Amino acid sequence: MIKELISKKLCGRIGRYVMIRSPIEVADLAFVFGTRDGVEEFADEIERYWKLGFFPWIVIAGGLTQGNPNPESDVLREKLIDRGIDASCVICERNSTNTGENVQLSLPLIKQHIDFDRVRSIIAVGKISSSRRYLMTLERYWPGPKKMILPINYFGVPENR
Repeated sequence: MIKELISKKLCGRIGRYVMIRSPIEVADLAFVFGTRDGVEEFADEIERYWKLGFFPWIVIAGGLTQGNPNPESDVLREKLIDRGIDASCVICERNSTNTGENVQLSLPLIKQHIDFDRVRSIIAVGKISSSRRYLMTLERYWPGPKKMILPINYFGVPENR
């Protein structure tokens, strides 16, 4: 009984540390960390926030993964376009293989498409289980802009706070 209680408390603390949330407000762009899982849920949330006017640009980072012929970013981009998001508002980074590369390889592409120095705020979009890592990685490689997180929980399990 005590072991279970301690274990539950510890899991709760870990969850609160890893799966952070932040208030969401209008930003200059959404930075989406690619995924092969939960693509429909990602597309639903991105579409909802884009149509509400929370961001004019969507940057999707993610390259090829084993056994898949299309980069993660292209798969999600197609879902967004199918939902009515203007293709000219979506920037795809297609070569990254991890979270650090997602940001590092996206920065030159962002600079090609928008006025990089005017980006003051970013909404990071990614798996709820990696929320803190996404924000920390963005801060490491792109300090300066305000960062918010839109965590996607596609796991079918309610968040335990």
